[in-house]
Amino acid sequence: MSDSYGNRRREDTMANNVMLQRVTLAAALVAAFQLISVEAAFADNQVVLVATDDHIQMEVSDDGQLTADVTLINNGATPVSLDPSLTDGTPSGCNVEKPGEQLTEHRQATFKLSFSGCPKDQDIHIAVAVGGQTFRLTADAPKSADPNWLFLLSFLGAAAVAGLVLWRRYKTWTSPANRAKTKSMSLPGLAPTWTFKDSWAANATVITAAFTGLFGTKEVTTSLLGDDATNVLASALVSAAISIGLAGLSPMILQALRHQFAKEDLDGDKTIQAGLYVTPLGLLIAGVITPRSTGGQLAVVVFSLLSTDFLADWTIIVAGFLAAALLIWYAWKSTQQNLDTGAQPPEPEAKTPTPEQTRTMLDQAGLAGAGQPPTLVPVMINVPERRPVRPAAIL
Repeated sequence: MSDSYGNRRREDTMANNVMLQRVTLAAALVAAFQLISVEAAFADNQVVLVATDDHIQMEVSDDGQLTADVTLINNGATPVSLDPSLTDGTPSGCNVEKPGEQLTEHRQATFKLSFSGCPKDQDIHIAVAVGGQTFRLTADAPKSADPNWLFLLSFLGAAAVAGLVLWRRYKTWTSPANRAKTKSMSLPGLAPTWTFKDSWAANATVITAAFTGLFGTKEVTTSLLGDDATNVLASALVSAAISIGLAGLSPMILQALRHQFAKEDLDGDKTIQAGLYVTPLGLLIAGVITPRSTGGQLAVVVFSLLSTDFLADWTIIVAGFLAAALLIWYAWKSTQQNLDTGAQPPEPEAKTPTPEQTRTMLDQAGLAGAGQPPTLVPVMINVPERRPVRPAAIL
């Protein structure tokens, strides 16, 4: 019974292997046929247009001129020139300039077509003659940015979340044993010149700079997002401006909320000198601004990406939640560190004893006279007279 079962298993395995080999061979033949077909198509056409369809996108350059990019591949052995012209359906008075450079042999290159006298709200129909071929294209009118500005309300939501997190951090914080915890207590451990640039806020703004550098670059957004790049770029730039403004406002709020405190004596012979100090309430209010600015821009970018086909929605949502969780954890830990450092009174500065104090301590230690300066005794030394030595006569 077991032998017949084992034989059937081996026969089934062999049959499956044969079937797998046949499928693999068939797939390889199909791939080879497609490759031969593509090579034949490239061999028939000296110049190939690199585009998904017959539409190219026009843009407005910095000087206000309309331009459009055309990417071509030259499979031939000689360079060719481009000769663009306008076709029917193009508005009157519109002109297209001929590129000065050539498409070299066996190369791929992108050429920028420049238009003059053309309206910016209408499509332009052109024919590009190159290498004995003619490509009929439609240059689509520039797209105006139309982002969803409601995404900017994310800054308000970020402020609410940051306020709750930092307030909860203060409520669970334990002050030193010799000091009572109040919202208006002094934090002398934070120097008078201390600002958020010396703490976690300076590091949190790195996230803002990263988002601004990534999504604030036109080439990057265009290559990643395609037609949706314009809206994402507009949202990223506006949110970056708001974020940078809020981050710059935080140090000013911190300085404005400092309080003047009188001298305070603590247990253990420690004293807090009179001065202008930060309070926990001022630290929390100013601290809300930084996670609000960074978290608000993060939310704007996430919502903008969700309105595109860049990635699956769940991927963007998970990445956004992870980044937000990291920012919240960082703010939580750093706020605790600032409160702990600020609540501790500064150590008294070591003072150098005066000469009188030094002599008194030496006398008390039984070293009488050790504190007195040394006595200088003049000593006379007789030095014998040295007579000059005459040089010997030269014979």
